[in-house]
Amino acid sequence: AVVSTQSTGFCKVVVIDDDSDGLATDADNLGEAEFTLGQAVSKKTLELELRHRRWGPKGTININASHTTATKELVTIQFEGGHLDKKDTFGKSDPYYEIYKMTGSQEALIKRSEVVYNNLNPRWRQVEISSSQLCNGDEKNL
Repeated sequence: AVVSTQSTGFCKVVVIDDDSDGLATDADNLGEAEFTLGQAVSKKTLELELRHRRWGPKGTININASHTTATKELVTIQFEGGHLDKKDTFGKSDPYYEIYKMTGSQEALIKRSEVVYNNLNPRWRQVEISSSQLCNGDEKNL
């Protein structure tokens, strides 16, 4: 999943199927969803529909996020996919996500998850990311 954030804390998650060629194409895109970091932190579990630009709804993504410290400097975040599209000929999909920070039209990679092999309902490892990486440390965007 690719997660894009803007200075407003706006995020976009894109789930991608890992192929042996190592190149992510539109055909490997399993779907995307948009949310704010504030939405994710304020709910125990934020469930969003994954949508593909060309093929419509393609499963769900659950986001569990919380502040790790009282200063809100660190955010613990975990993503879990549900009912993802089967992309592999022999087997299921091998999904992963990426987190990008969006600044205007610029994208900066923050984090790439591990691949969960042969799984249409993956639960990726929990990660800690600094709020300054996600939304420039602007507390009102948390």
